[in-house]
Order: sequence, then structure tokens, then C-alpha cells
Amino acid sequence: MIVFRKAGNFYSVFDDDATILHNLFNYKLKDSRVGFPLSSIDKVKSKLDELHIDYKLNDEIKHFEDDNYSNYLIESKNKLILDLKINQIQEKIMKANFNQLNDLIDVIDNFLNERK
Repeated sequence: MIVFRKAGNFYSVFDDDATILHNLFNYKLKDSRVGFPLSSIDKVKSKLDELHIDYKLNDEIKHFEDDNYSNYLIESKNKLILDLKINQIQEKIMKANFNQLNDLIDVIDNFLNERK
């Protein structure tokens, strides 16, 4: 269940909950925490309702018989790992010289052509 904590004019979620919201809304994930303004809570709740993800907001607890929290957590963790790999590759590409980039483009082009 995603647990929202109010802090001033923001809601925060932590750990696995933060990973899910990062994936669903592209909110910035920092130190296993996601924060967003109070004005966004209706949008967040609506999406969680649509996806049948349990949540707790103040005294309101939303529970679905077919709760999808675990499914979205797995998906979100996998996407986070993929995003980290992509960032590492981008950093290496930025450091590559012209010949390395040319070779990389050839490899990517060949890979994509083989999949057609």
C-alpha cells in the first residue's frame, strides 16, 4: 500500500512507494523519496484508482480486492534498473571519440536491421 505523508505544501512517499510513483508520474526520485505538491493529489489518486493500487492518505484507506501494488513495484524496479543502465551508457557515449561513436552507430544499425 502506498502511504502518503503530508509535509507542508507537499506529499512525500518513501522507498518502494517512491519507486512506483517515480515510474508512474516521472517524479524525481531522490534518496528513496518522491515529493509532489498537494495540488497534484487528485491526479495521483485517480491514477492509483485506475490501476487498482492500494493507498493510504491521511485517514482515507483505499483497498482493492485485486490490488496491483506488487506488480507495479516489480515493473517500477525493473524500469529503474533500465534507466540506470541507460544513464551509464549515455555517460560513456559522451566520453567516446569520433571513431568509437561511428563503430557504435554501425553496431546499433546492424542490430536493428537484423530484428526487422
